[in-house]
Amino acid sequence: MPALGHRRGRARTEPEGASLRPLVLAADTTQEADTIRIDWTRLKASLGSTQGLLAGYVVVLGLIAFWPTPVDRGASAFLLWLGRTIPVLSYARVEFSANVVLFLPLGVLVARMLPSRPWIAIVAGFLASTCIELVQWIALPARTPSGLDVLSNTLGAAIGCLATVWWHRGRSPVA
Repeated sequence: MPALGHRRGRARTEPEGASLRPLVLAADTTQEADTIRIDWTRLKASLGSTQGLLAGYVVVLGLIAFWPTPVDRGASAFLLWLGRTIPVLSYARVEFSANVVLFLPLGVLVARMLPSRPWIAIVAGFLASTCIELVQWIALPARTPSGLDVLSNTLGAAIGCLATVWWHRGRSPVA
C-alpha cells in the first residue's frame, strides 16, 4: 500500500484505488484514454480544512464588503423600527455587533492556521478592515466607510483569536 500523505509525521495508507478514481480526459473511446488520478479523500479533506474554510470565508467577506450597495438596505426599515421599539437594539448597536460577528471567523481561522503566532489574526482583521473601508471610500459611493467599522471588525477578529487560543490551551495536555 503506498503512502498517500503525511499529517504530523504519520503516514496515511489506503488500499490501492480506494480513494483514487480516474478522470477520463480522452473523448475518443476507440483509443486508450489518458487518465488523471484525483485523490478524492484529500480533496474533501482540504475543502474542510482551515485553509479551505478561510478561502470560502474570504469569498463571502469580499461579496459582503464590496457589494455596490449596503447589504442591509432591505432591512434598514426593520432595523430602525426595532431600534425605536427596543432602544437597546439601536441601529448603531446592531450594526456594530454584526461587524464584530462578521470578523469572528477570521480571528478563529487565522489563529488556527498560525498557532505559534495567533496575534497575527488580530493584525489581519485590522488590515483587512482598513482595506475594505478604503475601497468603500474610494470606489463605492453608495457605501459609507467608518472608523467604527474598523474598530468593530478588529474587535471581532480579536475575540475569535482569543477564543481559539483559550480553547486550545484548555484542550492541550498538561506536561
